[in-house]
Amino acid sequence: MSWALDNPASFKTALDTSYRAWVAGDFEEVDRISTLHTQNKFAPIKHAVITARNYLWLPTVRELVQSANEPTLVLVGVAHLGGSDGLLSQLAACGLGLTRLELLGR
Repeated sequence: MSWALDNPASFKTALDTSYRAWVAGDFEEVDRISTLHTQNKFAPIKHAVITARNYLWLPTVRELVQSANEPTLVLVGVAHLGGSDGLLSQLAACGLGLTRLELLGR
């Protein structure tokens, strides 16, 4: 947070770029920006806040989706989606079909 307060122009640029990547569905870019400009740039923090939680959630999400009789929507923060340890990669590796939903009005 102190970086954002000390560098407001850079923070705004990073936030704008992250938002555009999120809207475009480019979660790898969101992950890259997050790793460069947030506490996630420190591997132990990223592991504790993002990666470890993804691996804890994975069995529950997989069971929920596989046992559902209808398509299932799972909502998580965008930082949990991208990267090799992201939920999208992990769920795809489990063989689950993922469908991207487009934002209305785009």
